[in-house]
Amino acid sequence: MRRIAVVLCLAFTIRTPGQAPSTYDTGVGHGNPPIPTVQSQLPNSLSAGVTAHPFVATYKLSSSRATRYRTFAVRSDGAVMTANSLPDANGHILTARTIELRDRYVVAEPMTRSISTYKPYMPMIVALQDCGGMPDEMILGYPTEVIQQGRTTRWLAVDLNCLPLREHAVWKNGREVTREAISVTLGEPPAEYFNVPSDYQERGPADLNAEFARKFPGQQLYDEVVVDRMQKIYERSRPLTP
Repeated sequence: MRRIAVVLCLAFTIRTPGQAPSTYDTGVGHGNPPIPTVQSQLPNSLSAGVTAHPFVATYKLSSSRATRYRTFAVRSDGAVMTANSLPDANGHILTARTIELRDRYVVAEPMTRSISTYKPYMPMIVALQDCGGMPDEMILGYPTEVIQQGRTTRWLAVDLNCLPLREHAVWKNGREVTREAISVTLGEPPAEYFNVPSDYQERGPADLNAEFARKFPGQQLYDEVVVDRMQKIYERSRPLTP
């Protein structure tokens, strides 16, 4: 059975005032969309007067297996959208999106017209000027600081909320994966990137997988090995309802 990769999120550094930077790796190089595993211990809010630098960045992800592309958008309120595709000629994202909002985390999958909704699991991005690394080269005209975390090296953009503009990882099996920004557009992203469709049906990973297989026989969104674990995470990470 063929598996379709839905969304691969980015690793980025975020910090609330007075705290040390923390880098969140949400699944670079893996085939399943990011699913909350542990609720963040950092507050999911911004201090008064503190906002993120808004922008849209596109990335090229290269490995020995394939070359892929990704879109990453940050709003000024710190919300984040990620998609495993580039915008089309009209600027629209036509593939699945992950959307991290202040009150919830949503996977929106258009081929089955489904959404999966979770509690928020990462603090919102805030504007930083100290990424916690050593000054390094300019990338796309932005100064960076480089940090080494285990087998992964990241070049963080000082003026873009310490977003990694380049990342190089070496897996335990020796496979190397490089992700590098190919464009950055400053300013608020299109509002539609963060739209959660009201006419989509709420489905957990198991139901979403089954619906996709029903519509597209022989294909699936999630690896069968992990779908049960993902379903359990979904069930215990549902947002509270009034």
